[in-house]
Amino acid sequence: MPRQLDGFADRRVGVVYSWYAIIDADSRILFLDSRSEADGDVVAALCERNFVGNGSTPLMTRAAVLEAGCYDERLRGCEDYKLLFRIAERHRFALVRDFLVGYRDRPDSLSGNFDLMLEAHANCE
Repeated sequence: MPRQLDGFADRRVGVVYSWYAIIDADSRILFLDSRSEADGDVVAALCERNFVGNGSTPLMTRAAVLEAGCYDERLRGCEDYKLLFRIAERHRFALVRDFLVGYRDRPDSLSGNFDLMLEAHANCE
């Protein structure tokens, strides 16, 4: 986390995120996700896809989250994406170009259920 905290040296930054590794149930690395280079004004990049990738990766300032209206608890499956988008409308993002997070890939996870994720994104305001 100290490396992510350094990203807040620029007071305009509301989110600092990093690359992440997809890991299995035994913490073995399956895939290293370093596709994103989005930094600074990231609204256009977020329009293309949720490049942050998962809710474990971003570190957000309290002020940025409150200004964006917090998580929309009515949503299931894209509440993090909506919050990131709303923060990006007001703040810059910073990227730590290293793999700081392991995201466990489980067959019973919400993100692994294509139908539920499709429904969630269809209902995302």
